[in-house]
Amino acid sequence: MLAGLSVAAVLEWAGPGGTMGGRASILLPIVSALMLAVGVLAALGPARRALSAQPMEALREEY
Repeated sequence: MLAGLSVAAVLEWAGPGGTMGGRASILLPIVSALMLAVGVLAALGPARRALSAQPMEALREEY
């Protein structure tokens, strides 16, 4: 994520007139933080469900 933000910042600085009208320095970190939050929230449900399962019971139910 840090590499992507760095490349985007360099391209915004080097590009003629800016690719996002000069708002990239504010918009890109906000969007990346939002995407990170969505990813973490999407992973919480399955992780909680996996932590509540007993391994031996899960293996017995497979067959």
